[in-house]
Amino acid sequence: MWKFEELTKYFGPIKALDNVSFSLESGKIYGLVGGNGAGKSTFVKLVTGILRPNKGRILKEGKELIIRSPKDARKHRIAAAYQDFSLVPDLPVINNLLLNIEPTKFGFINIEKMMERASKILERLHTDIPLYKETVELSPSEKQACEIAKALILNPQLLLLDEPTNYLLEDQREELFKILKELKNTTKTTIVFISHRIEEVFELCDEAIVLRDGKLIDIFNLREASMNDVIKAMAGESRAMIKHEHFLSTAPIQVTKKISEKPLLSVINLHVEDKVKGISINVRRGEIVGLAGLMEQGQSKLLRALYGLLPYQGTVLLGGRKVKIKSPHDALKQGIVYISGNTLEGVFLLRTIRENISMIINLKRGIYKLINRKMEEKYTSEMIKRLNIVCKSPNQPVLFLSGGNRQKVYLARGLTVEPKVLLLDDPLKGVDVMTKRELSKIIKELSRDRAILFFSSDVEELLPIATRILVFFEGRIVGEFTGKYMRKDLILEASIRGKHL
Repeated sequence: MWKFEELTKYFGPIKALDNVSFSLESGKIYGLVGGNGAGKSTFVKLVTGILRPNKGRILKEGKELIIRSPKDARKHRIAAAYQDFSLVPDLPVINNLLLNIEPTKFGFINIEKMMERASKILERLHTDIPLYKETVELSPSEKQACEIAKALILNPQLLLLDEPTNYLLEDQREELFKILKELKNTTKTTIVFISHRIEEVFELCDEAIVLRDGKLIDIFNLREASMNDVIKAMAGESRAMIKHEHFLSTAPIQVTKKISEKPLLSVINLHVEDKVKGISINVRRGEIVGLAGLMEQGQSKLLRALYGLLPYQGTVLLGGRKVKIKSPHDALKQGIVYISGNTLEGVFLLRTIRENISMIINLKRGIYKLINRKMEEKYTSEMIKRLNIVCKSPNQPVLFLSGGNRQKVYLARGLTVEPKVLLLDDPLKGVDVMTKRELSKIIKELSRDRAILFFSSDVEELLPIATRILVFFEGRIVGEFTGKYMRKDLILEASIRGKHL
């Protein structure tokens, strides 16, 4: 039995966790759910010693634990896979998996034993990552698998998983769920599973613990509760009247707009490394062209190349005029903006909202010009209102914002240059269902006078807003879906088979 009593954590004036108390039984899987900023990740970091609580106690079998560091947590057999990854980029995979727990023989590190333990855990996750590959070179799904493996290898009694399926491929997700159920049943491990995909929580977990604004709201037995019950608790009284179907629906979001006849962006026979192979796409002003398919089939590489982050071969036309994009500076000059789903790539956490939003417009004015504070405040105020960024003030560091609001700040910065083309690279990943719906509507409205290419690893994010959907498979487009054929089952089948039936 694990018990958490009055756990409280402040970041300056922000209450990230506010007197949270509950108990966890052995041999159960608990879903920890709530909107962005509810306190879920803060809870994980308190329990694993990354953060220290301002108040509160953690007890195991009635005995208080003193956890001042991750080392203390490991000593008490607590392990976690973190949403932001705890991997050391410059170390090989094998060293990351066994960092600080290396097996020894006669006082020396036992390489043979290390290889055996690391190989076994990766095999269980259906991942064949080379053990001596540097972690910085791994794809997002490989990093996610390593992060989970790093936690599982400790054989923990309390396992905390913060958005562990964000980048996993479907077979890896299924294998992870099998492993978690096995741990629950055979070793009686207590598991805390955080996911913004509420259907995953119902598929895997026994109970759901709901946090909102840092407070414990309710605990549900998932054999008795409905999805609507849980989502109402997550949303709060002000939104409780809204049915959960409103957030999860794939019905189109209606925005009146006119699609131009001529393409604004044309990509002709584009090649990027060995991942994008002869792609040709036309996107008209007013269109949102969805890019679907399994992860890492070339969608992100295409978008990054169009923003000048990767070299490409082929032709890019903007408004019928040939352009060459060798860097993000070139892209911005042409009115092309890229937004990644990984806010760590795009926002500066210790900088304020105002500094983050006005960064591009300040750079465009020139590095030798003094910062125009009035202009910064004008743009920031407009964007906070336009995108409904929830914050204490424009001078609040981005670090203290929820994931969804960080994503809005990232988007706001791009919009300050009034782009012609938006490249969206899985921008709703890790965003709760309510913020996801809000951002989807914003994206739909932005498409009125822009061309948008939107990759999502979750096809249900594309269905309500895309004009048409292109399916990628091994770097090629294998299907295009429009109108009544924009259906999840058809798109997923094309994604798996690699062809449009």
